[in-house]
Amino acid sequence: MEIIILLLIVFLFTVGIVNFTWSLFFSVPYVPSNNKFIKGCLEILEKENVVNVAELGAGDGRIAVAVARKGMVVDAYEINPFLSLLIRLEKIFFAPKTLMVLNQNFEKCNFNKYDAVIVYLMPKILAKLENKLFTQMPKNSIIISNTFKFKNHEPEKIYNKLLLYRVS
Repeated sequence: MEIIILLLIVFLFTVGIVNFTWSLFFSVPYVPSNNKFIKGCLEILEKENVVNVAELGAGDGRIAVAVARKGMVVDAYEINPFLSLLIRLEKIFFAPKTLMVLNQNFEKCNFNKYDAVIVYLMPKILAKLENKLFTQMPKNSIIISNTFKFKNHEPEKIYNKLLLYRVS
């Protein structure tokens, strides 16, 4: 029994190290959104009658799963294979079929089908995406950002660290 526990600890430690190394070289570090942000997102999405949502850099999928449970169609983009595996496992046990997990780079995607996009990304990545989001998304669609602002657009509303942008 002790050998199994030891092997499990070694396995989890190894996965943690590999995940950290992956994040360091290929993506942004994983920082989960807090419950206050998730609640704020859900309130805005329901108020706006949103149907199709993309979460960019979905991390562990907490937001994507919560949004899917509210009946919206969600595409969770996560390039980190370890984190996307967590989302897929959570989808199997806790999320409706309206959640799709996409293990790909969202910078190559087209955003014209989304009513809303949720982001918690570093300013450098937001700068790369800003023009694409604001030109490809349909008029009156929304972008919700956690903490970080877009350089060339002003938020319509700010709720604590939640920034709401509207595509015009």
